[in-house]
Amino acid sequence: MCTYIFIDFVCIHLSFLCAIILLFGGDFEVISEARLKANKKYQSKFDDIKIRVPAGQREIIKAYAEKQGKSLNGYINDLINADIERYKKEISLSDDD
Repeated sequence: MCTYIFIDFVCIHLSFLCAIILLFGGDFEVISEARLKANKKYQSKFDDIKIRVPAGQREIIKAYAEKQGKSLNGYINDLINADIERYKKEISLSDDD
C-alpha cells in the first residue's frame, strides 16, 4: 500500500513539474554561485524605494516614460533629480539677496 502511495505522489509531482516546464517553454537556467555573488554586489550599489500610486496609474506613467525613451525607474529618477536641482537653484538665488 505504501509503495502505491509513494508512486502516486512521485507521479503527481513529476506531472506538475512537466506542466511548469511546458508553461515556461523549458527555458530554465541554472544560476552559478559566481553569478549570484555578482548580482548581489551590483544590487548593493542601490537603495530600494517603494512608492504607491493609484490603481492603473503605474501603467500610465510607464507608457509616458517609454515615450520619453526611458524606463519607469529612469523616468522617476530623472524627475527626482530635476526637482532637487531646481530646489538647489532656488536656495542659491535666495542666498544672493
